[in-house]
Amino acid sequence: MGGSPEAGKRPEIDFDTTRLIYIHMGARPTGGYGLDLAGERADVVDGTLIIPVEWESPAPGAIVSQMVTHPCLLLAAPRALYSHIEVVDQKGKVRLSTKLK
Repeated sequence: MGGSPEAGKRPEIDFDTTRLIYIHMGARPTGGYGLDLAGERADVVDGTLIIPVEWESPAPGAIVSQMVTHPCLLLAAPRALYSHIEVVDQKGKVRLSTKLK
C-alpha cells in the first residue's frame, strides 16, 4: 500500500475564503467517460468564473467496461469577484451554467 503519508490527509479549507465546486457527468452506463481540467486555471470574465474541462465520451463502437460510472471533479476556488459559474468543454459547449446565491 505505497504512497506518501500525506496522500491520505484531508486538505484544510477555509470556507470563508474558498468555495468548493463539484462538477459531474451524472451516472454513465459504461467506462470510457471522463472529466479533467483543461488548462492551468479558470478565468473570471465579466463576473463569470469560466472553468475549462475535457469532457470525454467513448467513441462509437469502442470497447469499454460494462459498469456504471460517475465521472466527476471537485475543485477549490477562491470566493472572489464572480457571481456566476460556467463549465465549458473542449469544443466550447457550456456544460454547466449557474448563478451563485
